[in-house]
Amino acid sequence: TITSNGNNLESSNQCNLGAGEKVNTNPRLMALTWNGGFSRTMALLPGSPAIDAADNVYCGYYDQRGFSGPLTSEIVSRNVDGDANGSIICDMGAFEYHPEIDYKALVFLPLIKR
Repeated sequence: TITSNGNNLESSNQCNLGAGEKVNTNPRLMALTWNGGFSRTMALLPGSPAIDAADNVYCGYYDQRGFSGPLTSEIVSRNVDGDANGSIICDMGAFEYHPEIDYKALVFLPLIKR
């Protein structure tokens, strides 16, 4: 049994997620790679239905990348207006989209714990 608070996106409709979920929806993701942080993530492409589509009540302060921001060593905040509509809503998933960054042009190396 799957219990959900909503805010899920599924490319098919096999999980029986329930009302309010985005099913049969292309998430528009880049390949799994190093986008900063301690683990690989799938960056959201511009126009992804996951951008600004979650409920801020269930989002943490930072995305999965934690302290290692894409362009600086700053924390990757969820406090972003990804779709530029004037409302700051966190994105679905592990990756917070920052519209000013061209993730396709960036190359990251994994952080190695020593």
